[in-house]
Amino acid sequence: MQSLEKITVAFTLLALVGLSLWLDATFNPSNTPSEATTQPKGEDYYIEGVRISGRDDNGIRFLLTAQRQHRNAENQPAILERPRLTQFDEQHGERQTLAEHGEIKADGSMLTLSGNVRIVQEKSTDRPNTVTDTNRLTIRLASKG
Repeated sequence: MQSLEKITVAFTLLALVGLSLWLDATFNPSNTPSEATTQPKGEDYYIEGVRISGRDDNGIRFLLTAQRQHRNAENQPAILERPRLTQFDEQHGERQTLAEHGEIKADGSMLTLSGNVRIVQEKSTDRPNTVTDTNRLTIRLASKG
């Protein structure tokens, strides 16, 4: 009889240990897999496939696209990868500006392009088609204030 009680107690303890392990594995939040992310550490935000449109100080419409945009901290410039700026000017035609990198000032007033910057000005009635290459270019997008 005593051996039957010992076996019953042993199986009960074994069942409780098994139940505890199962509950821990099932409901412990540290065991749940976390979501995979492509956001590098230190970034405030990032956007894939950026598309920004507006008008500059002279009223010329523009479209700014980029493969990716991110910002490291509030009040810091937004960093662009492979930016492309298209300006639509009725008087002088369309202008395409491409670069490897870009920065938009935190207040949105300036765009600085760098790395193999190429500006292609469409032919218009009074101007020929032109292509300009440079390493750095700063463009005022909007007035501050």
